[in-house]
Amino acid sequence: MTFTADDIKKLAALSRVELSSEEEALFASQIGSVLAYIEQIQEVTGATIENADEAYSFREARDRAFPNRNKLREDADNRDLGQEPVELVRAAPTSEENASGAYVKVKKILG
Repeated sequence: MTFTADDIKKLAALSRVELSSEEEALFASQIGSVLAYIEQIQEVTGATIENADEAYSFREARDRAFPNRNKLREDADNRDLGQEPVELVRAAPTSEENASGAYVKVKKILG
């Protein structure tokens, strides 16, 4: 697929970008190269991996190179407060206790 300077002019007008004639020719050439490369890749997409062990060893190598890739930790409360929560609330500058528990009073920020 070829990309002409006229195609670049249309894209520039749609993008509201002003380009010189040299830039139009340069971009037409560059986009043409990219499209030619994409056509090459599309020809290869039908290829299959004959040796599945090679694909697996690639995954192992990738995991060794990037050990924290897509690793998720367990959701756990690992905080050691060292005190009872009620005592922590009482230690706050302003707090309140009622029948349902103890709370830290904070400044109202929303209307």
